[in-house]
Amino acid sequence: MRFSVLAVTLVLWISMAPGVAAQSPDPQQVVDAFELARGAGDIDGALAQLADTAVITIQNQHSSRSFSGAVQLRSYLQTVGTHFQTAMRSRPMVQGSTVTWTERDQYGTQAVDATIVAVVSAGHIVALSYRTSDPVGSPSGPADATSRQAIELPSMAWPAVLAVLGLGLLALVFGRPRRKASRSQLDGRLLVALRRDRACEVRDTERRAA
Repeated sequence: MRFSVLAVTLVLWISMAPGVAAQSPDPQQVVDAFELARGAGDIDGALAQLADTAVITIQNQHSSRSFSGAVQLRSYLQTVGTHFQTAMRSRPMVQGSTVTWTERDQYGTQAVDATIVAVVSAGHIVALSYRTSDPVGSPSGPADATSRQAIELPSMAWPAVLAVLGLGLLALVFGRPRRKASRSQLDGRLLVALRRDRACEVRDTERRAA
């Protein structure tokens, strides 16, 4: 009797084990299947790894956007999810039902670093979060502000430079001594000399007449 009970229990356990394994696959396997389908452009295959209530969130330093529901999730995969390729990917870290990894994605000519967190429940992804940085090689905020300031400084300095040049030209034109005054002095000396010579001639003439 005891043997029969043990045999039945063993059979039930063996028969139920595959079903339990099918209901609770490894979270990393679910994520890998999603990434493989997404990278291959298989939208239906990627959607099959998402739960009906799944939410995909994309965050960066400036904004955050979420996609949920069958229509939005398909739209995300059609417009964004299948339009980038993963150039590098770190080894996923699994903690319970959460899988975390980092990767560098290529969008055309731009490379973006991202941290991804996926939450898996009952064999499907229920939450997928992308935390992206600025494109690799793009100027950071302070550097960009410095470059803008360097560009704006010449435009602000031009009026001051022009004003200084204008004042210098005015001083050069109106500050020079007039030559007309010097000519009048020369003419006055000439007249004095001519009058002196004329007076001498008159005296000589009178002296001869006498």
